[in-house]
Amino acid sequence: MKIATWNLGRFAHCKSQNDIYEIYSIIKELYADVFILTELPADFKFPLNYFAVKSTELSGFYEFANYKQGEFRVGIYSKNPINKIIPTYDWSSAICIQTEIDNKLITVYGTIIGQKGNVGIEANKLLEQDLNNQAKDWQNLKDEKYLFIGGDFNQSFNSFPSFTKKIKNQFLNIFNELELEILSKEGEIDHIVTTKSIAQKNKTSFHIWNNEPYLVKDRKLTDHAGVMITLKDE
Repeated sequence: MKIATWNLGRFAHCKSQNDIYEIYSIIKELYADVFILTELPADFKFPLNYFAVKSTELSGFYEFANYKQGEFRVGIYSKNPINKIIPTYDWSSAICIQTEIDNKLITVYGTIIGQKGNVGIEANKLLEQDLNNQAKDWQNLKDEKYLFIGGDFNQSFNSFPSFTKKIKNQFLNIFNELELEILSKEGEIDHIVTTKSIAQKNKTSFHIWNNEPYLVKDRKLTDHAGVMITLKDE
């Protein structure tokens, strides 16, 4: 079972069509069972024949960002048909679906938590608001046998710079309370989280790409690293 997430930054870092083709090529090469993609341009064309659900299309200035008509924050792309769409607290920032992988019904929650990251007091308030409200969604989903939460958390859980110690502790307290485990601690600010039960019962491997150079503003395709988790039964 392979689940991947990547923030494409609405192709703002792409300097040519070749850069966009390279993004599509990486997605095809990864060939994950489920992709959780964030910050997507209006003309985004997923390069594989997958089933898709996307968040609310946006336009104009919204929560610290300017959007072109039709751009959207989150898309979930599944190799297998989508069995169910589950409501979330804010469909512009978080979406949730159920699909099957290896004859297992899995629940996938795709998200951006805090639209603009650490850019000031109001942005921090938005992140805390998103985190607390999405945590209520996760609470409602925690009894799902195969639950995966992925996307742009705007928070690292290692030495990579991101939010304050206070925000980090809020994440960790929520994960601990809901018995969730981060599978992508080695990553930057984009993550995949599952239940402690799934983490304990499966062997996991971690893959990261587009994480060089260290200065994100100098990266070629997008300023975010992508991560993929592969799970195998013990």
